[in-house]
Amino acid sequence: MAKLTTLTVKTTGEVETRDWVDRTPDLKFMQTAVGGYIEVVPLLDLVEHDGTIHKCVAFCDEDGKRKQKDLNREATLRWYRGLEGKGFNPRRQHLDVLVGDVLFIWGDKSLMDQL
Repeated sequence: MAKLTTLTVKTTGEVETRDWVDRTPDLKFMQTAVGGYIEVVPLLDLVEHDGTIHKCVAFCDEDGKRKQKDLNREATLRWYRGLEGKGFNPRRQHLDVLVGDVLFIWGDKSLMDQL
């Protein structure tokens, strides 16, 4: 049985998780989670959840900044922690920030390949 997990980090700091068995979340779920058209967050491919690091894909609203969505501090911090592991220094390099709700997806390779 193949499994995926989705983790939505909201701008309020609230976190929602959901497990998916033998299927991937559909586009409507993903767009609802981020509140718009989805865009992959570049260089955000690792996320920590419950003390474990997972290889993931992260999505945000591609128009979040144009829509003037709120800063997502928690998702931005998770992104920066992952970048630090790749040799980036977010405090020295003027990196971007994430706005709006952000969706992380990880799990079995067979399902991840379908995203």
